[in-house]
Amino acid sequence: MNSRKAFVSVAKGLGLVSVLFLLVATALHPSRPLQLASLGTATGCLALLAARLAAKRQRMSRWVGGFSLLLVGASIWWIIWVPHLFLPVPLQVASRTLGVGGGLIAAAGLYRFLPKRLKVLGWLFPALLLALTFVLPCGPERWDLGPWTPDEVQFTPHGKLLVRTEEGPVLLYDFPSGTVEAVLASSAPSVGGPPTFGTTLPGWTFGLAALESEGRVRVQTFPPAAGWPESGHEYAIQTGPTPIAITSGPKSTFLAVYQTLEGKAWVELKDLYWNTVSGPIELPGFLGAVLEGPWKRALSDLLGAIAIPADARTKLAYLGISTKGLDVRVVDLATGESRIIDISQELVEAGGGEKSYVGTIAFSPDGEVLALGLSWKGEAMPPGLVWLVDLEGRVLARFLAPTQEELEGDPYISELAFSPDGKMIAAQIGYIVSRLSVIQVDSGAVQDLPLGDRGFGEIAFSQDGEYLVAAAYDGIYRWRIGR
Repeated sequence: MNSRKAFVSVAKGLGLVSVLFLLVATALHPSRPLQLASLGTATGCLALLAARLAAKRQRMSRWVGGFSLLLVGASIWWIIWVPHLFLPVPLQVASRTLGVGGGLIAAAGLYRFLPKRLKVLGWLFPALLLALTFVLPCGPERWDLGPWTPDEVQFTPHGKLLVRTEEGPVLLYDFPSGTVEAVLASSAPSVGGPPTFGTTLPGWTFGLAALESEGRVRVQTFPPAAGWPESGHEYAIQTGPTPIAITSGPKSTFLAVYQTLEGKAWVELKDLYWNTVSGPIELPGFLGAVLEGPWKRALSDLLGAIAIPADARTKLAYLGISTKGLDVRVVDLATGESRIIDISQELVEAGGGEKSYVGTIAFSPDGEVLALGLSWKGEAMPPGLVWLVDLEGRVLARFLAPTQEELEGDPYISELAFSPDGKMIAAQIGYIVSRLSVIQVDSGAVQDLPLGDRGFGEIAFSQDGEYLVAAAYDGIYRWRIGR
């Protein structure tokens, strides 16, 4: 009997402490719906605790027992709902504390007022809540950009997060705190499509080049110190040919890709003053906006992979067109040598047929392996929608088999990114259904991220590989995936 009383006392005490702790944590959060929901649930917990202490008369038993059962459902719902709150992970943990605390208080009420055969629920129910807390993953945190819509995301070499918006400005975030440090380039709207901005760190200077409409490139440089946006300079460059992509290059340079009206394209390495460092190198098979029909969607990833290997040679991978359709092409920017990565025969053998093709590409950090994201229109179940190949075209591994529901909608990989250490790949399956997954390269294990079915834009790993960020129409989402 003493053990039972001790259990009830401990449950009430822990529940009260957890509820009060959550109330303090929630009061610091600006989300009004969260505050109201937390306040309502916590008030119910406190009311039940007060009723439980006052229930010395038998006529109070039914009320306390009924309210306990109601709180049981509320506690389970709260824990399941927590991943959908888009809160920082500490507040998600605090919110789950509310669910567990409510469950402890409900268990204390149920323990006295349920029939003897069901009193075991007083012990099992808190255990169920704790199990749900550990089994259900934490959801992503969402950063609201206010009047801007995120388009591209990129991490600088020193760990800052740059977000290019559809309206033009580039926002610099301190990461992982999420504090906006500066608006770096207020420019005309992005031209869309391939990557349109890049960053570089030449010594003590931080540089940003952003592509504007009408053939203009805006360049900003400034020292990485307090007040550095004001101490730098910026200028817009009116280029002759039409630039279609800008991204970071090796040794404090930018890679700029130009295209003529005839569909030919070439790439140059530029410094911070937009002087040509090397090039131009023609990109064979590059027809750009001339393409129509089934290839049009793949153009958004036309330059989706650039890597700087340890030996400082730069390789550029892109999707070009030939008589067979889309080809994966790799160009060595040091020598101008180009090659085609052809996996058409492997696709046919896997049951993909002629309509299955590569739609997205990503280089491993060392520049020796390519991840290919497939668009699958075959009737057979593919061995995976993400294939790893070497630069000779040999298939090394196949990851991320689609579900039957995804297969019925002709799935394709819409986004693809390597982690900085090359041990993980983030991939998004798109079409009728969508999911965002992280693949462990060594084991092939797949982790489907919670709330990853919202159809995100560009994705990127943080420099330490601990976080994955994704752009969406309503803000930046951030998952903590661990190391």
